[in-house]
Amino acid sequence: MKHILILEDNEIYRKMLRKNLSQYGRVFEANNVSDGQKILQTLRVDLAFVDLDLNGKKLAGLEFLKKSKGTRSIILSSHSEEDIIEKAYDLGAEKFLNKWDFDEYLATTIKKLFLNTKIDPNDYYESLNVEFQKEIVATVANFEGSKDSLLVTGETGSGKGYFVKSLLRDKKFVHVNLSEFSRSTLESELFGHKKGSFTGAIEDKRGILRKADKGILFLDEIGTLDLEIQKKLLRVLEEGEFYPVGCDEPVKVDFRLICATCDDLSTMILNGKFREDFLYRINGIHLKIPSLSERPEDILHQIKVFNKTNVSKICFSKEAKELISLHSWKGNYRQLHSFFKRQQTVNNGLICREMIEQSLVENDEIDFLDTKMKAYIKTQGMGSFINKVEKEVVEWGKIMNRGALNKTIKMLGISKSLFYRIEKYQS
Repeated sequence: MKHILILEDNEIYRKMLRKNLSQYGRVFEANNVSDGQKILQTLRVDLAFVDLDLNGKKLAGLEFLKKSKGTRSIILSSHSEEDIIEKAYDLGAEKFLNKWDFDEYLATTIKKLFLNTKIDPNDYYESLNVEFQKEIVATVANFEGSKDSLLVTGETGSGKGYFVKSLLRDKKFVHVNLSEFSRSTLESELFGHKKGSFTGAIEDKRGILRKADKGILFLDEIGTLDLEIQKKLLRVLEEGEFYPVGCDEPVKVDFRLICATCDDLSTMILNGKFREDFLYRINGIHLKIPSLSERPEDILHQIKVFNKTNVSKICFSKEAKELISLHSWKGNYRQLHSFFKRQQTVNNGLICREMIEQSLVENDEIDFLDTKMKAYIKTQGMGSFINKVEKEVVEWGKIMNRGALNKTIKMLGISKSLFYRIEKYQS
């Protein structure tokens, strides 16, 4: 059972608060700092509700915070001065609520704080990085304790989808990878359509949004979403209804949204490729998954995890482990897993440094294409992709060499005829 302390000198208010809190655990009361300290010394307190002004002594509650380091505390006070609020947080308070108007936050706050103590971050994402573990715990607690949208960001292959699916393992959800659809088909896939609304619409289509009704919609690669569809989806999130393609009657839906992306959405906003109001709407809770280069302690740890879950075991020499831990792993978790599976296939027993050096180079080459490139190829074709790459490389070369064509051609390592062909084709 949870132990809750109320530190409050107003008896009527204290009794009212006790009545509200008794459903969450066993409640103990004190009206001064000294008695509150005695309670802390005799039992484990899971959560303390602290008034700041006690028995005529202003800000005595701050003294309690100083003496109760490690006790999770919520301030209930009528003080609104910014310096006092800042001081309370500096001393370890987890929440600062208005004493006379906190009822609507009480259940959510307690649920989040108590839930935090039960969350094992490794149930959602294996990591040895302490700061990242804290972020995971906070994200899970916020997600479970609210109805806000969740945005998960991180580099390609960092495990965004893995985290989300772990979070939703016991929940009803619909997963959609937006990069797999072209602009022309995505609107119909998301919103559905009415029979005869366009060529090929031979029957009514429900659409993904209706499938997600009363559940959770997970939109992967949200950065690839067309601006016009962002606008329509924003309306759905704000008004809870939409019009299927070719339909005059709105459809009501109620779902919770989770989005994931490897793109820098703030930069996309500056470049006019993503709506700022849409980002505000999907970014209620945000988790950024750090790259493997930002948490190098996880590289060899993940190798152990892979080995643990596979029937056929392999191991690496000390020198091989050093090489693996120093590798850049630009493709993150996905690239590391691909590398491990390859070694498991081609090598047996103890794997030395010489056996993996070439493999690491080849593995980097495999991950050259990022998610946006692959999405472009799927929708526009490889020919268009190559033309676009040629154009951008030539333009970049000219910028680097301040328009000097001969220097640009030499730097790019191409012939003059190829250079002028690209210039002519793209003009």
